[in-house]
Amino acid sequence: MHVLLIEDNKVNVILATRLLERFNCTVSSFPWGSDALAYLADRKSPRPHLMIIKASHLGIPNGHDTARILRTQAPFIHDALLQLTPIIGTIILRPGVNPYPENHTFMNDFLPKPVKKTAIHWVLLTWARRDPLALKAKL
Repeated sequence: MHVLLIEDNKVNVILATRLLERFNCTVSSFPWGSDALAYLADRKSPRPHLMIIKASHLGIPNGHDTARILRTQAPFIHDALLQLTPIIGTIILRPGVNPYPENHTFMNDFLPKPVKKTAIHWVLLTWARRDPLALKAKL
């Protein structure tokens, strides 16, 4: 399974990559949403099976905007495989704060931070069943 990771913290990138590689995933990581969008706009780039995006207000575009652009703007809306690819946002759980604000509407699921092996495993098990490459033949 190929995972696209958008995370600007180098330590988090290393940890997430190591965890994902334990589950036989390959990882393409980008520090900013704009870098990932440029990568995905190139139709020759390998298509991810899953995208994990830092769901924060940092960066241009930020995690929320990156997910929105992927789901609503050209050239991404014309890529059926990309539209079927789950987008997983990472969130920091804080007591008394709703971890799922309304601006997360373009994300399919969430991973709490700090990301743990069991959480990654659960996300992979849940979303691997919706493998867009397996669905490609049906389109």
